[in-house]
Amino acid sequence: MVGGAKAAISTLPWQVFVQARVAAAGGGVRTYSCGGTIRNATTILTAAHISRDDVALLTLSTGLAKYGSATERPAAFAPAGATPATGSGAALSGYGRQSANPAVVPDGNLYRLDVTVGDPYACAGFDDAVITCVASGAGSACRGDSGGPLWNGGGLIGVASFIRNPATPGGCGAGSVAGYANLAAGEVRDWIAAPGAAPPRAPVGGAGVRLAGVPRAGSSLTCTPGPFAGAPAFAYAFVDTRNGAVLQGSPSGTYRLRASDAGRTVSCVLLATNAGGTTSVPTVATPPIAPPPPAPVLKVRLRAAHASGRAHGTVRYALRAANAGNATATAVVACVTPGKGLAFRRRPHHVRRHGRAGYCWHLGSIRAGRHDTAHFALRLGPAHRAVRRTIATSIDSAQTAKRTGRARLLVRPAKRG
Repeated sequence: MVGGAKAAISTLPWQVFVQARVAAAGGGVRTYSCGGTIRNATTILTAAHISRDDVALLTLSTGLAKYGSATERPAAFAPAGATPATGSGAALSGYGRQSANPAVVPDGNLYRLDVTVGDPYACAGFDDAVITCVASGAGSACRGDSGGPLWNGGGLIGVASFIRNPATPGGCGAGSVAGYANLAAGEVRDWIAAPGAAPPRAPVGGAGVRLAGVPRAGSSLTCTPGPFAGAPAFAYAFVDTRNGAVLQGSPSGTYRLRASDAGRTVSCVLLATNAGGTTSVPTVATPPIAPPPPAPVLKVRLRAAHASGRAHGTVRYALRAANAGNATATAVVACVTPGKGLAFRRRPHHVRRHGRAGYCWHLGSIRAGRHDTAHFALRLGPAHRAVRRTIATSIDSAQTAKRTGRARLLVRPAKRG
């Protein structure tokens, strides 16, 4: 363990030192050392180094002499499916070398090191469903720590499999990335529970994951999974790669870009899940999202000459159609439909019928920041008591969807005598 702190075995009672003596091809005996975790009195969990899952169970001919004592206890597994989140904390331990220098001999002490969980895809690629990756700026596991435990507050989460750091001999040291068999994945966990049975295989695939679309606010990005083995269910996370913020996470592979996304670089992280585990595959990020194109924003408002009127009287109105956007609106149409107890006093000029009682003004083009106004009068029907009448409005154009609104008018009974 490079950069770790010495630890008493009573604080890590599941840790063991495994040593194997194997006959060498040219004669003699070769000795191999690694770490392991107590599973029970006669079983040790360690690394296999010959399979995708890289776990092995060693069966002891004689049970552990002090099993159940303060220094020999089994490790509790983290719950099934509890793969640690990227950025969360964990710890590892072992009796391996204290230096990346291959000439340095381990000092025989047990060490532990706090680490941070990284992106499994970055170190394990398409095998990330069964691998958890960790790193620390202080050090790393090293030769002789293979097969040792990785744990967090939930319990045992990994078995040491490999370590990588092209900048240092032997690959270990500060900043190295270590890969651990993911004990939360069904493929790994089920094999440990029943070594003779065939465990469910985690999803395999990801080479065909694609993110397509125009990187502009108002457009949509679509993420497609491509082929996968293992019949997984898919979910998608759209992520701002500048800070890791998740913009949308759902079973939908489509994300509608908003104005607030301008400047962001967006990636899709595909999550493929089955009983064997979850594979996560990120796409290449988009270029910075462009702001939305200029667009008109139309609003319509009615202004009455009086806030109320009397039955059988008349109220004059000004219809104001305004463009609050930053582009010209063309083919603008504004419509007014009086409600019950109201009617147009006479047909306004340059209008067309809208339904049974309404009229529409064809206003042509309205430039950004400008408005157009039309005038009309409504005749008020009978009212035996004060009542509020409704006037429906709408406005649309060649560039915008229809927007509707309502105005109200208080109609009071006519004066007697």
